[in-house]
Amino acid sequence: MPNVSLSTVLDRSIEKHIDSVRAAVHSHLAIEVGFEPAADGRRYAHHAVKPIEREGCRVPFSEAAEGCNGSYLRAPVSLADGSLYGTFYCFSQAPQKPRDLQVLRMCADIVGDLVREQLSLETARVRRGACIERIIRKQEFSVVYQPIYRLSDGGLASFEALTRFAEQPVRPPNQWLAEAAQIGLGTELEFSIVRQACTGFTSIPADVALAVNLSPSAILSPDFKSLFQGFPVHRIIVEVTEHEAIDNYCDVERALAPLRQCGLRLAVDDAGAGYSSFKHVLDLKPDLIKLDMSLTRAINHDAGRRALAAALTQFGKVIGSLIVAEGVETVAELEALRTLGVNQIQGYLVGYPGSLEEATRVPRSCGFATGSATHGRLAAIGRKQGRRPSAPPESRSAI
Repeated sequence: MPNVSLSTVLDRSIEKHIDSVRAAVHSHLAIEVGFEPAADGRRYAHHAVKPIEREGCRVPFSEAAEGCNGSYLRAPVSLADGSLYGTFYCFSQAPQKPRDLQVLRMCADIVGDLVREQLSLETARVRRGACIERIIRKQEFSVVYQPIYRLSDGGLASFEALTRFAEQPVRPPNQWLAEAAQIGLGTELEFSIVRQACTGFTSIPADVALAVNLSPSAILSPDFKSLFQGFPVHRIIVEVTEHEAIDNYCDVERALAPLRQCGLRLAVDDAGAGYSSFKHVLDLKPDLIKLDMSLTRAINHDAGRRALAAALTQFGKVIGSLIVAEGVETVAELEALRTLGVNQIQGYLVGYPGSLEEATRVPRSCGFATGSATHGRLAAIGRKQGRRPSAPPESRSAI
């Protein structure tokens, strides 16, 4: 993020408001109206007299004062702490009337309110930017790995890399990423997380893949093509979520094509959660379709959820995509998904997110490939990871 002074950012954001107010004052008073900002570098502090030149006439005045001097009027624009932002002024060939000063003062007050509001917003934005920059620079996040198992033989298929932030306030990862995107650091943060996640290849089994989450904006970044350099691309799955719209699917396909030719696989995450995920499935032709947990939750009791999951599963078979069910928490859900033809499952029933060290101890097989799985047998997987089966948090956020 480039270092831009707060005063410069504020000046740009408020300039359009000042111009509109100047036009309104000029229209009302039928005189020429101007705005003189406080001296550069001293914008937010009291400072001394500064002259204004107008058609060869040098008019000295104190920017911290207001008043009427014949054909010249001035009204200061002040901030909440009394420091000066600038001065509204006007010139006329004839002496100004008291009501003209009242109008000018009123407009200066309006601009002052706008400046104070913008300053508060920009100050908060700059602070957030500094926080995100520090998180990226110091790697102030951790990556955890959640196992995904095949239903055909119960074998470990892959891990999904998920992110945890320790920075206050405590909130889901997707909110941190959204905030980073708002200030232009979203892609940099995503890439930093993915690079850390990929260091896990040194520990996870050689036949197990790793899924990482990336936004369409990150995929379209010029640096995406070198993101996985030095890592086994054929073991990487890029998950595209439905939380960001894609304006041009052809551009995303072109960005992914060289890596997909080298074995990288593409997954569409959160399928069934919204309209965008269906568009992603249709236009990106993914290798995997991940059913959102809102679709798999209590699917054994809900005919509508089963119908939608069945349709997506059948569609996946037609286009050659594997179906992965997220958020599986009960044996009944697992058996319902098996009946529908789902290929892989992920969720607290079969494995919690854990550190890389914990991921190395995850069972290579869940043992539910044949017959009815028992809750006790599956819950034991969680205990082997040093965790107890429990209700999941309300929201699960990837990356």
